[in-house]
Formats: sequence, structure tokens, C-alpha cells
Amino acid sequence: MRPIRTLSQLGRKRGSRRARARILIVSEGAKTEGLYLSLLIREHGASNVSVDLYGRECGTDPLSVVEFARQKFTSDGDYDFCYCLIDRDSHPVERFTRALEICEDTDKKSGKRSFSAIVSYPCIEVWFLFHFVYRRAPFTSTGNKSPAGAVISELKKFLPRYSKSDRDEIEKLLPRTPEAAKNAKMAASDADDTGEPNPSTSMHLVVLKILGEVKA
Repeated sequence: MRPIRTLSQLGRKRGSRRARARILIVSEGAKTEGLYLSLLIREHGASNVSVDLYGRECGTDPLSVVEFARQKFTSDGDYDFCYCLIDRDSHPVERFTRALEICEDTDKKSGKRSFSAIVSYPCIEVWFLFHFVYRRAPFTSTGNKSPAGAVISELKKFLPRYSKSDRDEIEKLLPRTPEAAKNAKMAASDADDTGEPNPSTSMHLVVLKILGEVKA
């Protein structure tokens, strides 16, 4: 089974040295996360990092994402890092909690390799929103909008034409990556202090890992 997009060869010239890190990323989004990460790596070059991204194959449930990722990661010992990109959204708490438990257990058994959950509360668009503004007021259901829908409405104040597969709008995020990472770090710290994760995301961890390997 092939990933929806293999990024290993982006920026790689014939005869270049082996990638320093091999990264597996599995997401519940079939389009958005894959498109965003592909554009990010293309923007910064990737001559010494290999990233394999899966999305269509594993469904949209956090537990199915993590179980798919664990199978790929444990069957291929060449992966150095695995990131499971999941949204809290409105998924059943039992399956969401179980997904996090599997990530923690798999990471403990992985030795020097790393297996991590990258969680966005309530959805990946919080990471996109952090490219423009810092916010800690919770997103809740309003009218016919879910918390995720409320995030997207807020994001559209900055990206009016945003949709999950709009390449041009998502590409506009790239120059603002440092601001997004700063805001995400602050939100994560505040979430730890207050016990309220909504809104927050750990997407900065996987983005900074990729960019750190590229620049190493």
C-alpha cells in the first residue's frame, strides 16, 4: 500500500547522501494535512529528510489512525519517527483516549525511535489559525456549527477562500510558520497550566522536527 504522497525525493539530487531521518506521518485528514505538509517541505527543501505520509487508508477516527500507524511503524524498523495527526473534535472519548494510550505504549517499546500523537483541539485548523493570531478562548458549538466549524469560520477572517483542499490559500500559511510555532507553544503551555486544551495543538512539534532535520 502506497502513501498518498511520498516526500522522500523532493529536493533530492541524484547521488546525494542518505536522509538523516526517516519520518512516518499518518493523519485522519485525506487532503488537508497532506497538502499542507507537502507544501511546507517543498518550500524549505528536503534533501536530507524522508517523509512518508498516509491519510486515505486509515479512516477519520483517531483510533484507526493510530492502529494503522503502529502497524506501519512496527513493521518497518527504518522509521526514526512516527507522528499520528489526530483531532479531538467530537470523537467518542473512549476511542480518543485509547488512541493516546496506544501511542504512549508504542513509544515506550520503540527504544531510540519515537512514536507520538500530534493532537489538535478541536481540529487541525487551530494550527492554521495560529499563523495569524493567538487565541485561548474555547471554540464551542454555536447554532448549526460544530467546534471545528467555529474554528474554520474564524480562520476565514484571515483566509477568506479557505477550504481543506485549496492549495493557494494553504500556501499562504508558509511564511508565517515561526509565528504559528510561537503561538502553538504558548497555547500548549497555557493548556498544561489550566487543564483546558481547547484550543491548542502540538503540530509545531512535527513541523519543527521536519524543518530541523532539513536545516541540520
